[in-house]
Amino acid sequence: MKNTKKKGFTLTELMVVLVIIAIIAAIAVPFFIKYWRIAEFHHRRSDRVRV
Repeated sequence: MKNTKKKGFTLTELMVVLVIIAIIAAIAVPFFIKYWRIAEFHHRRSDRVRV
């Protein structure tokens, strides 16, 4: 009797994981950009105060 059980993931499972990662990235990236700009603004403002 042959062992027909194969190890690994199906293409459908991989696609579902990629879609989930893309959704999380689409939500997270704008937040990181927003906080990066806020931090940059405060850094520049503190530089102006020192001068």
